[in-house]
Amino acid sequence: MNDQIIELIRERLEIGAKKYGHENVVSDDRDFIKEALEEVLDCMVYASCKLIEIDKRIYHKERK
Repeated sequence: MNDQIIELIRERLEIGAKKYGHENVVSDDRDFIKEALEEVLDCMVYASCKLIEIDKRIYHKERK
C-alpha cells in the first residue's frame, strides 16, 4: 500500500507542476495554510458521506 500512496502523491505533484508551471511549491505565493484547511474540510465532508453510505449498507440502518 505504501507504494500506491507514493504513486498517488507523485501523480498529484505532477498535476501541480503542470497547473502552476513549476514543481517548487515553496516559491509559490499561495496561502498554504488557508488552502490546506479548505482541502482538509472538503476531505472530511467527502469521507463522512462515503462512511455513512458504507455504514447504511453494512448495518442497514439510519444513523442520526
